[in-house]
Amino acid sequence: MDDLTNIVISPISINEGMAGSKRLFNLFYYLKDDKKYKLYNFYFSLQRKSYRNKKIISKCLSSNYYTFHFLLLFKLLKKQKRNKKILYYYGQPDISNFWFFPIIKLLGYKVVFDIVEDYSNYKNFHSISQKIRIKTKVFFSKRIKHFCDAIITINEYLNKLYQHINKPQILLPISYLEKNYMNGNNNYKNKKIKIFYGGSYEYKDDIENLISSFDEIYKKNKNIELHLTGKGFKNINEKLENITESREGIIYHGYINDNKYFELINSCDILCVPRKNIGFALSGYPFKFGEFMFSGNVVLASKIKSLTKDFSDKELCFYDPQIKGDLRRKIEFLINNPEERYKIGQRGKSKAKELFNSKEHAKLLKNFINSL
Repeated sequence: MDDLTNIVISPISINEGMAGSKRLFNLFYYLKDDKKYKLYNFYFSLQRKSYRNKKIISKCLSSNYYTFHFLLLFKLLKKQKRNKKILYYYGQPDISNFWFFPIIKLLGYKVVFDIVEDYSNYKNFHSISQKIRIKTKVFFSKRIKHFCDAIITINEYLNKLYQHINKPQILLPISYLEKNYMNGNNNYKNKKIKIFYGGSYEYKDDIENLISSFDEIYKKNKNIELHLTGKGFKNINEKLENITESREGIIYHGYINDNKYFELINSCDILCVPRKNIGFALSGYPFKFGEFMFSGNVVLASKIKSLTKDFSDKELCFYDPQIKGDLRRKIEFLINNPEERYKIGQRGKSKAKELFNSKEHAKLLKNFINSL
């Protein structure tokens, strides 16, 4: 087919993973059935786990040195011979890969960056190598027009940040697939209240506040549980394991597969998106927030601009991270008012379905790719 467009999605797995993987899966879900597009997913993982899917050709690349990943990807990309070729890259260039994108462009690929964070606000580094990569992301992000043909951003803040580069650009916010969700947990009488957090436990996440708030409430009310999922850096994982071993009522599941993950958020009562009032937290858009909203269960989130712009306190329960004890008070309110908790969750889901529809976002993505 002369009009076939090859789209190579990299550098993370579209099939299973953290927030980035779910964003890619939801965006491309409706493109995989369109015969005008051929999807490839070349991703990096030390696990060397590849997925068999007739509609998306997946290839796991692994190496002990990060830069070598891109040499392997370069070798695979050279084999793509079709007329139109797109490299859809989740993230920004850094010291390990900046040389790669100009070469790919010479091979006839249109390079599209999907940008979800502003790393100029990142402060809490876990290692020297991580600091070098993030600092160089900031450096190359300021010169990103030399490395790409188009940009996709996740929110208005990032959209405005890259307006000056004079490249095709589109805002594609978080999205959902309704097949993953039930209709909210309305079995709220005479049951143990389950509170949930899932994520990467970065400094931007107000997880210490959540745990300490839970501890205070648990002293008075033993009929509650705090469920934690996801993983962070090694030292954070070890800290979480120590916390859950020394405290009652807190269950740390670690990283779990998608089926267990959706089963858990559908069954919990209060889904938390805690963020600190710092630049890095305020510049992005919490992907987990979208997943939680679509469950129909109430979401308790930090009062940050990107959320207050889209949702009212009738659709979302906000707390102010700058006010001491506000998170604890909001959790107690939701525990003590089950009917209101359910109503807020249902109104929130209805609003989220309007804003974050994967099928509509897929149409926008198709039109954007076709225009390049």
